[in-house]
Amino acid sequence: MSGLDSNDLEGSEPENFEPEIGVRAILLSTIAPSVIVELLIKSQPSLLNTAFNKDPLTLKRQRPMRIKQEIKQSVKKQARSSLPQVNEPVGRCVPRASNINITSAKAASQGHIALSRVTDMAELSPDEDAIIKNHVLTDSLNHLHDRLRDAESIFESRLVSYDGAVDDLDQLYRKAISSLLYILQGEDAALNLRSRISDQNVDLDLADLYKHLRKGKGNFRYDHYRPLIRLVIQRPSTETGDVGKWNIDVWKAVFTLISTVSRTTPPATVPPSFHGTPVRFTSSSQRGSEQTRELVEAKIFEEIQDCTHRDVEGFFAKYFEGRAWSEQADVISRRVLDSQNDGSWAQFPKPPTEHDVRSWWFRFQDEFLLDARGVYFSTKSKSELVGSDADRQVDLLLKARSAPDRQGKHDWRDIRVVGELKKPENEIKTKATLLQMGRYVREVFKAQPTRRFVHAFAVCGTKAEAWVFDRSGLYSSGSFDVCEHQERFFQMIVGYAMMSDDELGLDTFMTRSGGGNNMITVERAGGGETTVRLDPNPLSVQYAIVCRGTACFLAEADEGVQAVAKFSWVSDKRALEKDLLNKACERGVRGVAKIIGHQRITDIAELRSGLTFGQRHHFPRTAPSSAASSFSLPQSGDSRSRSCSQLRGLSIGGKKTGRKRRSSDKATQPFKRSRSSSQLSEKGKENELAFSVQSMHRPSLYDKHDELYNNRILRCLVISPVGRPIYEYESPLELLKALCDAIKAHRSLYLKGNILHRDISENNIIITDPEKADGNFGMLIDLDLAKEVGSGRSGARHQTGTREFMAIEVLLNVDHTYRHDLESFFYVLIWQCARHGWKRSNRGKEKPKKCLLTEWYTGGYDQIANAKRGRMDVNGFEDVLLEFPPEFNCVKPLCRELREDLFPYCRGLFVGTPVKSEILYDPIIQAFHKAIEDIEK
Repeated sequence: MSGLDSNDLEGSEPENFEPEIGVRAILLSTIAPSVIVELLIKSQPSLLNTAFNKDPLTLKRQRPMRIKQEIKQSVKKQARSSLPQVNEPVGRCVPRASNINITSAKAASQGHIALSRVTDMAELSPDEDAIIKNHVLTDSLNHLHDRLRDAESIFESRLVSYDGAVDDLDQLYRKAISSLLYILQGEDAALNLRSRISDQNVDLDLADLYKHLRKGKGNFRYDHYRPLIRLVIQRPSTETGDVGKWNIDVWKAVFTLISTVSRTTPPATVPPSFHGTPVRFTSSSQRGSEQTRELVEAKIFEEIQDCTHRDVEGFFAKYFEGRAWSEQADVISRRVLDSQNDGSWAQFPKPPTEHDVRSWWFRFQDEFLLDARGVYFSTKSKSELVGSDADRQVDLLLKARSAPDRQGKHDWRDIRVVGELKKPENEIKTKATLLQMGRYVREVFKAQPTRRFVHAFAVCGTKAEAWVFDRSGLYSSGSFDVCEHQERFFQMIVGYAMMSDDELGLDTFMTRSGGGNNMITVERAGGGETTVRLDPNPLSVQYAIVCRGTACFLAEADEGVQAVAKFSWVSDKRALEKDLLNKACERGVRGVAKIIGHQRITDIAELRSGLTFGQRHHFPRTAPSSAASSFSLPQSGDSRSRSCSQLRGLSIGGKKTGRKRRSSDKATQPFKRSRSSSQLSEKGKENELAFSVQSMHRPSLYDKHDELYNNRILRCLVISPVGRPIYEYESPLELLKALCDAIKAHRSLYLKGNILHRDISENNIIITDPEKADGNFGMLIDLDLAKEVGSGRSGARHQTGTREFMAIEVLLNVDHTYRHDLESFFYVLIWQCARHGWKRSNRGKEKPKKCLLTEWYTGGYDQIANAKRGRMDVNGFEDVLLEFPPEFNCVKPLCRELREDLFPYCRGLFVGTPVKSEILYDPIIQAFHKAIEDIEK
């Protein structure tokens, strides 16, 4: 660019003035005249028109140099003296002319820009310092002096507001900065310095920035580059300045620039894919005081809405006929109906109020069931039920006659069957009745985590229906009239009381020792069998019905080896966890559990054998009592949400299958998932994935040929080492060390093992003793949902997960990537501080009554995704940090840095997955290291 001699500014007698058209034009006097005119025409046409009485198009046809000279003359004529100087904040864009000190203008034009001290720059390691001193910057940067000074002059003058002229200014800045980056790439120091953000040298980091600038993509901010530009402009002479210190400051500024821009520049991303396993939530998030009827039932409905079957053929034959006790039950039934007994017992109460039916039930029990294995009870108050942190009251429950005496209390651990009584007979088919039973069954599964299935029944008026709940859903006998089908009714009442533990669904695959421990025989990892002793109290359980039902117990294997035994119901379509763990071990993965033994126990198809299933139950379209239970699926091109039933013309229950199938039938059609045209067009975007709730799809409803239920297999896996759940940390330092090592384990599993975990939550990260865990303070467990990268879709119907830890894109049904797991790690950290931190700091009573993080697990998919998106905005995130107890203030800087790494801002919150995984792994792990060092100091 051509410059202007300093003599051009002579004759400006007043030092302070406010010209009508703006003294900023003087600061532009070192820029090519054509650039001045172009910028003025775009940004200040009215001022030009006033000054020259000519419209912009006429001005543009005149010679640029003449226009510049006229501008200068106009400034001199309109100059005034004694006007105050206005100091405006750097970087602010002002849409009108304002006061500028002419002395600054002279200094700028002569290359003597007053530079403020560059602060907060990266510190150098000894190796970096040595490399920089051995490879001083060449004189090549001198050729950029005028170009960089011109860019800085324009920015400092703020002549042009950031409106219509922004693109021109951006291009001017980008070209100047691109030249600087291009030259720095070729410097010897850049070729030898190691990158701090990726596995490469600084020259390649600079090349990435250069390429990004030249493509003109992303959210460009000149002020990010300004410290480096100012340093280059003020390069000292070899005679008068400290060139060595300047040389070091330049490279410090380079490191700072690379770190800053890497957080705000979206890298090349993995195109979003929508072919993965649909996500389903469970009711496991509701605990403690949050287990209100409304919230829990809403979540239970999400679990059961498409896996409920009514009137299953063969139900009574399977559960109430042909049993060892069937003949005895028939005898009782005949006695009840015997005419010599005047038939009084066959007379059901009229009207059948709850009180009268309950009284009738217990009189029947006293008369005919005194020798039965089970005993019916009722609860009169919520205090009579113990073993849960939620208040419940059950109309009828069945316990073993041999159950321990609990001083008039009933423990959920002892309950074998639950029953619901209602007066109106139309309640037998309502969703409300089913969900009420679901709440009771959920408590049974929680208290008895290795239970295979649970019996339940409802009697509404003179209508009755028997149910079975298991980990794949629920199914019933169909409702019947107790007066018209008296024999069947008595068969049900007597049958429940006489059923064996196996028929009731208890965990008969374990034996009980005299010391109270449970024992199970498993296959050794190296062959053969071994018996493992389990502590009766679980380490962790999953609070849900239709799920994997994961439960972990402390265990002792051969030679006193301490281990953990995990029981879980996993889809038969998924890769076996033991196989993935073996592959991880073979591939040198660090920080993942080792296998001691394993055992296949049973599966849903076996438990349901002999039954014939027809269509899934058709629930009404009306939403459950809580809006939180509904979920919506936006249409492409329509920002309004619509219900799934509206979109597909279906109820939530799905379509008819057209025929009944026995439980052993297998579906032949793959699960299909639709994608909108907007999704397909977005797939090829290279460098950004703008967040949009409306552009993503929910998990699809089941198609016509889907399998009728998910065949889950119950397996036991014994692993080591032993650890504590991450939420039982004893200090912020222990929490950060465990999480840091767990993230390293995830990186090793992904990069070395080629395995993606896909289920990061507080339940799958353990705190370990580094002396017993190969130096690890934390490890990853539970690969039930993991898969080998590139292995294709598993075919499982659903991928259940813990919603509070799910990544935003996973909530929107985008296929899982490593970045989503890293986002989940971040949510785990936030959760431990804001939710568990008060208890861990002995401040439980001070915990805020209302927690912002409640938004992360209440509501539908859209609501949770939007809530997380809002909280990841810089302002919303600071509100989340306010919920940390004082002891966790030391973790806040780490949380802020992780948020910037995971959620850079580019025309919206950026949630895409970088192709290069080190772009996220490296800065995240480095941030943990720094936070740990700061706490240890």
